[in-house]
Amino acid sequence: MNCAAVQTVLRRCGQTVTLRRTDGTEETAVAIVQPILRQDDRQNLPQPQGLEREDAFLYLGPPDKPLEGGARVRCREQDYAVCQAQPIYIASTLSHWWAVLRPEAAV
Repeated sequence: MNCAAVQTVLRRCGQTVTLRRTDGTEETAVAIVQPILRQDDRQNLPQPQGLEREDAFLYLGPPDKPLEGGARVRCREQDYAVCQAQPIYIASTLSHWWAVLRPEAAV
């Protein structure tokens, strides 16, 4: 796979998301946000104060829209916290951003 193929997939399969950075800035991007499927289908984790969502989502975004831990992503009326993010390179070219997102509770 090359960088052009990754951009084609993002264009064809992505949806518009809003990125909220830790410095307070916001911008839109076209990215892929999909659930990370688990074998046990468990989405809630018991906590002393009740059940907490445990599900995670995969984020694949464009190379020119960097993400960092602590940022927020809004997609399809759902807010997600960025747990971890890193740039993905093909050879020496930044191909895309990969991240793991956790859904935030609605307020």
